[in-house]
Amino acid sequence: MVTVGESEQFSTVSKKMTMLNIIQPKINKIIRKLKQTKDQNFIGFDKYAKKGAYHWEELANDEYYRSKVEVVSSYLSGEDNCLDIGCGDGAYAAFLADKCRYIVGVDADYEAIRLAKSKAAQAKTTNCEFMQAPISKINAKTLGVTEKFDLVYSMDVIEHLPQPEELLQAAVNIVKPNGLVLTGTPLFISPELVSKYHVKEFTIEEIRDLVSFYLSVQQEILLPIPRKDGKVHEDNFYILVGIPKI
Repeated sequence: MVTVGESEQFSTVSKKMTMLNIIQPKINKIIRKLKQTKDQNFIGFDKYAKKGAYHWEELANDEYYRSKVEVVSSYLSGEDNCLDIGCGDGAYAAFLADKCRYIVGVDADYEAIRLAKSKAAQAKTTNCEFMQAPISKINAKTLGVTEKFDLVYSMDVIEHLPQPEELLQAAVNIVKPNGLVLTGTPLFISPELVSKYHVKEFTIEEIRDLVSFYLSVQQEILLPIPRKDGKVHEDNFYILVGIPKI
């Protein structure tokens, strides 16, 4: 039997919990704003705050999304150290962790890195590290490494950048002279199909011209991907594999 005092105590706790549920999202929003990276080549990205670690679900359930990281995986060996530039919520990096010696994921987005660390811990991934930093700060000191990486990749990132050249320069600076750089991006189809999150979608000629200044092309791969019209477009995701130009 519940007494009057116990009932009043339960009511007070319930009210406090309700208030906390109302206030907590606002507190989280303030924290994200305070901790968000401020950099001219980072325009901000609200998907992680709205949708959580959604790339983990896509990796598990979307064959088109998974096909991109499977390409990266095919170039890795168990002795390689790997860097993911623009790692987002860490789904790709965690997937690749057991296929290489060590992998570092870097992203400018605070919420993305928070989710990446949380999900990797849940998955008990021990050779994978995530850190928040803009592309402009990617160097050995920031990353806490003593040697350059065997493979550097960046998927679905370059189209988000006001200064895409910075990504390519960072990649060639941090990869070994004989290491590999992989960059992947959806190709431009029409203005109507350009994502609102993309600064620029490149034609295949444009991305080739841009990348060729930094990398000697070893291979080009085209994959089918779904776009915002709900259709799967063949040969619409472009992956370039290259080595740094000396």
